Amino acid sequence: MVQTRSMRKRQASRRKSYDRRLKKSPCRGKGRATCRRTTGCKYTKGKKRTFCRKGRNSKRMRGGNGQPHKIAFSNYPDGDIKEGIASVN
Repeated sequence: MVQTRSMRKRQASRRKSYDRRLKKSPCRGKGRATCRRTTGCKYTKGKKRTFCRKGRNSKRMRGGNGQPHKIAFSNYPDGDIKEGIASVN
């Protein structure tokens, strides 16, 4: 599929957001001992390399205003459906 200008712009924007998030990660570039002491970081060991990474994945928000999606949930005693905000962590 051919990429249009708007598709390229959106891809570049996503890439910038991803790079920005990576750079500000507290776990990047840490050694084994420091990584283990830092809360929220994991020291990962694989076949080719070992590195420090965050303990949880980051999910991309969808929508233009940067807010999580609203969902309907029915955990009320009367069974009534109310609107709430989904936690995307």
